[in-house]
Amino acid sequence: MARDLLDGYKGTVVTDDYGGYDFLKGSSLEDREHNKGVTHALCWVHVRRKYLDVVNGLPDPKALNPKTITARALAVMDQVVDTTYRQNAGSMRV
Repeated sequence: MARDLLDGYKGTVVTDDYGGYDFLKGSSLEDREHNKGVTHALCWVHVRRKYLDVVNGLPDPKALNPKTITARALAVMDQVVDTTYRQNAGSMRV
């Protein structure tokens, strides 16, 4: 449905990581042709949620220095963004 709705659109599309928008990642030749003129941007609210998931998943946050927690969380986020970027053949805009 999203693909049909955006057919012919040129510009930036901001989405969450819902699979229905995977065609915007341009993983296939057909998708890359369909998406010419479209920039896919991920929603920062969803990035923030993933960041909080990482922070909340750390062991006993009270026992750790807040700077350590933030540094670890940012390192994981960097890995996630880097992996996602490589998987999307460099088409992701952050």
